[in-house]
Amino acid sequence: MAVRRKLTPLPFTCVKPSDRFRTPRIETNRAATLPAECAMCEATGRIAAIELQTNDCYSM
Repeated sequence: MAVRRKLTPLPFTCVKPSDRFRTPRIETNRAATLPAECAMCEATGRIAAIELQTNDCYSM
């Protein structure tokens, strides 16, 4: 019979991927994809819409 071990969750801040598979992909996402997504949100007016909604919530 196989030994069963209880898994203990870790805070996500303790996890540091350092392998050759995930680390380059995470870096590409941070360096290229996220800025492109932010630029697209600004260009299409999504950031301004969120700011308007936030201002409306605080003015009540």
